[in-house]
Amino acid sequence: MPGSAAAADAAPVPLDRFAKLALACVHQEYPNKIAHVLESDADAGPPRRLTPVFYGCYDWHSAVHGHWLLVRLLRLAPGEVDAVAIEAALDRSFQADLVAAEVDYLSREARQSFERPYGAAWLLQLTHELREWDDPRARRWLAALEPLERLFAERMRSWLERLAYPIRIGEHAQTAFAFALFIDWARTAGDTAFEAQVAGLARRFHGHDTACPLAYEPGGQDFLSPCLAEADLMRRVQSPVEYAAWLHEFLPGIPEDGNGHWLPLAEVTDRTDGKLAHLDGLHLSRAWALAGMAAGLPDADPRKAAIAAAARLQASAGLAAVTGEHYEGGHWLGSFATYLVTGRGTGSEFDSGAVASGAETQPEVARLLRGRMARWEPRVNAVIALVDDLEAQARALAAEPEPRGPLHGLPVLLKDNIETRDLPTTAGSLALAGNRTGRDAEITRRLRAAGLLIAGKTNLSEWANFRSSKSTSGWSGVGGLTRNPWDLSRSACGSSSGSGAAVAAGYVPFAVGTETNGSIVCPAAYSGIVGIKPTIGLVSRRGIVPIAHSQDTAGPMAYRVRAAALLLAAMEGPDPGDPASAAAADHFGRDYVSALSPDGLNGLRIGVVRSRDFGDGSDVAFDVAVEDLSAAGAALVDDLALPDWPDGFWEQSLDVLLYEFHHDLDAYLATLPGEYGGLSLQRLVEFNRAQADREMPWFGQELFESALEKGGLEEVGYVTARASVQAFTRAAIDGLLAEHGVDLLVLPTNALPFSIDLVHGDTFHGGTSSMAAIAGYPHITVPMGRVKGLPVGLSFIGTAFSEPLLIRAAYAYEQATGHGRTLEGEDPWSLDSR
Repeated sequence: MPGSAAAADAAPVPLDRFAKLALACVHQEYPNKIAHVLESDADAGPPRRLTPVFYGCYDWHSAVHGHWLLVRLLRLAPGEVDAVAIEAALDRSFQADLVAAEVDYLSREARQSFERPYGAAWLLQLTHELREWDDPRARRWLAALEPLERLFAERMRSWLERLAYPIRIGEHAQTAFAFALFIDWARTAGDTAFEAQVAGLARRFHGHDTACPLAYEPGGQDFLSPCLAEADLMRRVQSPVEYAAWLHEFLPGIPEDGNGHWLPLAEVTDRTDGKLAHLDGLHLSRAWALAGMAAGLPDADPRKAAIAAAARLQASAGLAAVTGEHYEGGHWLGSFATYLVTGRGTGSEFDSGAVASGAETQPEVARLLRGRMARWEPRVNAVIALVDDLEAQARALAAEPEPRGPLHGLPVLLKDNIETRDLPTTAGSLALAGNRTGRDAEITRRLRAAGLLIAGKTNLSEWANFRSSKSTSGWSGVGGLTRNPWDLSRSACGSSSGSGAAVAAGYVPFAVGTETNGSIVCPAAYSGIVGIKPTIGLVSRRGIVPIAHSQDTAGPMAYRVRAAALLLAAMEGPDPGDPASAAAADHFGRDYVSALSPDGLNGLRIGVVRSRDFGDGSDVAFDVAVEDLSAAGAALVDDLALPDWPDGFWEQSLDVLLYEFHHDLDAYLATLPGEYGGLSLQRLVEFNRAQADREMPWFGQELFESALEKGGLEEVGYVTARASVQAFTRAAIDGLLAEHGVDLLVLPTNALPFSIDLVHGDTFHGGTSSMAAIAGYPHITVPMGRVKGLPVGLSFIGTAFSEPLLIRAAYAYEQATGHGRTLEGEDPWSLDSR
C-alpha cells in the first residue's frame, strides 16, 4: 500500500474493522473519562450535554480522532466501509448548534488548557482532513466545525508564544507529536504564520539534540515514542540532506545492515488495563514515525532499509492488537492503525484497491508469525532475527502455480548455528555477530527447495552449550536468555532453546534444532512439543557450526509428529560434503507419513525402560503413558533397564567431544568468508577474555580451554575413547531390543524443567538422551502431559535408521493422548487439515 513503509507489508486488519470500531464508539457515552475543570454545579452534567459533538469513545480526544478515522476512510475507501453508516454518524455529530454549545463550554476561562496539546492536535487533524477533501459533505462538515477549529488554533498560538521548553514524554502532553500535526494542518489551512511559529519552535527545541536515549524507552504506559516522534517532526522542517545529518547525531545507533530488530518490541502484559495497553498504540505510532523518518531521508541513505524493517515489525505488533476486545484499552487503536496504514503522516496517495485485493497486505503466514511474536516474544525471547524480506518471500511462494511439497509456503525457523544466505550465523557468540556467509547450509537449501519459508533464526545456548559446564541453557551473548514459554521462571533447556520455545509459542509450525546430546529432545520436552533426533548421517551437517562429528545432527521440532516427520523428509538426503552421509545411503527417501495411523501401535512390541526415575513426580505421568500405550494396542515388555555406565565412561565421552570440537570447529571456521575465516578456537578463547563483560558475565569457557589442550584425531586416546563409548551405547540399545524381542524402547525424556539460575548455572535433574546420542541412534520425544503444570516428554528410542518405526509409534501415541498444545492453541497452523 502506498504511503507507509510499514503499511506496505503490515496491514492484516481490514479497513472496515477500523471503521466499525469508530462507529461503535463515537456515540457511546459511557464509560467516560471526563478531564474538565468544573466551575460550578452546572458543569457536573453528562458528557453529551457538556461536549455534545465529541462525547463518545471514552474521552474527548478519542472521540475526535474517532471522527477523523471515519472521515478519512469515507474519503479514501468508501467501497471498503459502511459509507452510509459513516455519513449518518458524521451528520449526527457535525451540526452547527452542537458545535456552538461545545465551543461555549470549552471557551470558559478555567478550560484554557483543555486537551492541550494532544486533543487540539487531533481536532486540527480532523479539519485538516476535511480541508483536503473536495466533496460537498466535507465542506458542510468543515463549516460546522470551523468555530471549534478557530478556538483551538488561537489557543495553540497563544500557548506556543509562552512555551519555553519541549515536553518530552510518551503520553498526551508530548509536544513533538502535536507539533507535527500542527504543521500538517497549517500547510493545508494556508496559515503560514502558524506554520512558521511551530517550525521555529521545533528547530529551537530540537535542532541541536543529539544521542536521544532510545534505550530508555518505552515508559510503562507510553503510546508515543519521545525519540521517534521528534525524529518524525524534524523531517517536516528540514531538507533531506539536513535531516540525514541531524538524524545521524540524534539516533546514531540506527544500523545500515537492513535489520529491523534494533528497536525491540514492547511487552504488553495486560490489555484489560487501559494504561498498560497504551503500549499497543506505541507500536503503531512508532511504525508511522519510522515510516516518516524513512520518507524524510535521501533515497540513497543506507539507514532506510533498517528503518523500514523496524517499521514493519512495529506495525505487525500493533495491528495484531486492534481487536476491540477491551474497550478502555483499545477504543482508540483503530485511529492509530488508520493513521499508519493510510500513510497519513507521509502524505502519500492511498490505494484502496490494494487493500481490497490483498495485493499489498501482509501474507497470512507473516501476519500469524509477527502477530504471535508480538504477543509472546518480549517474554519468551526465542528469536534472534527474522529475514528482512519475510513478506516478499511469503508472497513469492504463495504465487507459485504448484506447491513444491506438502509444507509449501509454511514458515520454519532455524537454530542460529545453521547457515542461511540472508542472515548472520552466530552460534550465539558475539565473535560471530556479523558472520554473513552468503550461503545456505545443505539442510537450508533442501528446505528452500521443498517450498518452505526460511523465516529467521532462533536463539540457542551459546556454542550449542559447549563452552562451560556451568552454563545457563538458553543464554547467548547475541540473543540473551530464552525462557520456557509455559513458566518464564523455568529453563527452556538447550541448546536448541529458541527453536523449542518458538514452536511452543505458536510462532511457527516447526523449527530446526541441532543435537550433540539432548539438545533437540530436552528443549522439545521442556516446551511440550515433538522433537526428532535422527540417526547420524541421515541429515547433512555441512554448513552447521559443529561440536563433534560423531554425535552432531540437525533435526525437526514441531507441535505435531506428522509435521516433524514431513520436515525430516524435507531435510534429509545425501551430501558428499558430509562423510557420515555415506552410511545412510540406503535410508534416504523413505515415506514417513503415508502409512501413519491412530492404530499404529497395534502389533508393536515395546520395551518399557524404568531405570530412569527422576524423583519429581514425572514417573506418575510415565505410568499413565505406559497404560495409554497398552490401551492403544501395543504389546508391552515392562520393567526393563538400561545397563549402568561403566567406570570411566563419562571421562571418555567428554574426551571424544573435546577432541572433535577442537578439530571440527577449527576446520569449520577456516571456511568462513572474510575476517571470520581467520578465527580459531584459540582466537575465540582470546576474544572471550577480551570481551568478558559481554561474553562471560555468568559463566566461563573451561570447555573451550580444555579442548585447546587436545591434539589431533589420530591420537590413541581419542580413537580408543570413541570406539569404547560408541560400542557400549550401541550394544546397550541393540542388546535390550534383541534380548526382549521388542521393536523399540520407551522411557521418560527428562526430569521436570528446572528453575533458571544465571548465577549458579543449570541445575539439571536428569534426562535420557545420552545413550541414543552417543550411539548415533534415533530418538523422538512426544508430549506426555503435565506434571505440576510443567510439560514432560515421552521418548521413543530404536536402533540405527529406525525412524519410520519410531515415527509410527510416536504418532499413534500422540493421536491416542492429545497432550500437545501451544500458547496459541492445539493447532495454530491448521496442520491437522493439511
